[in-house]
Amino acid sequence: MRAGVCALWTLALLGAAAPLAVTAPAWLDARARARRELAFVPEAARDARLIAELRLALPPHAEHDAAPLARRVGVALAAAGLPAAALSDLSPESNLRSAGVVGRRATLTLTGVTLPELGRFLAAWRDAEPAWTVTAADLTPESSRTTPPGGDRPLRAVLTLETLFAAETQR
Repeated sequence: MRAGVCALWTLALLGAAAPLAVTAPAWLDARARARRELAFVPEAARDARLIAELRLALPPHAEHDAAPLARRVGVALAAAGLPAAALSDLSPESNLRSAGVVGRRATLTLTGVTLPELGRFLAAWRDAEPAWTVTAADLTPESSRTTPPGGDRPLRAVLTLETLFAAETQR
């Protein structure tokens, strides 16, 4: 009778261990994947801290709405000694949103300016609006019969301006 009870206990233990044996490979695989993913947690936390620091370093939204862009471009033109008529076009600003950051882009076209005048405008713009960066410049010579030999030829300058700032948070 003892042998029968031992055999029954052995069968019961084998029956209980069978599901464990079947699921063990999947469990081991999941455990290995979890360890690999957990290895990235410190790096992800560091990246999240860096993003938060960069967002805090951006100027707040209110600073960018203090004056319309057209008025600020006019101030830079005057500081460079250029007439307001040199500004032939200013596109509306476009907003680009991403992860709590708002980017603005605008395109302005200056006509009839010489290269030294354009340089003065860019210097005045950088001094007056350090948050706005000129990210593209397309310069095209304008046809002019009045350009003296050896003189500066007038240009058409299409400039792309961009800025980034922290988005207003919903409270």
